[in-house]
Amino acid sequence: VVAPLVDEAERYTSEHDIISVVLVACCRALATARAGDLDRAWAIAQETLELVGRTDQAWQQADCTRWLSEVARLRGDRDAERLLLEEARKLYRVKEITLYDPRLATRIAELA
Repeated sequence: VVAPLVDEAERYTSEHDIISVVLVACCRALATARAGDLDRAWAIAQETLELVGRTDQAWQQADCTRWLSEVARLRGDRDAERLLLEEARKLYRVKEITLYDPRLATRIAELA
């Protein structure tokens, strides 16, 4: 159900709008993981994290990193999930965004 919507969003996204490309890729990675293709989802997630990491958009980097931690969780990769959540928390702190602190801290503690 979601994949056709992600395909449509991708068709409307300029390849030069990196943040939009990243957002579509996050959706694709999550949809792919939830559909059960965890290896493909992880590959998409890694490519997406590398791409967003080239930007100076700390807030978007934090959001994408937090969202894509779900792919690691679904793969059962607790270490990768913890590292992604710790990185997201660090990036949010750069922007002084504290909204996610309680949830991130709780999940990171569960993974320790």
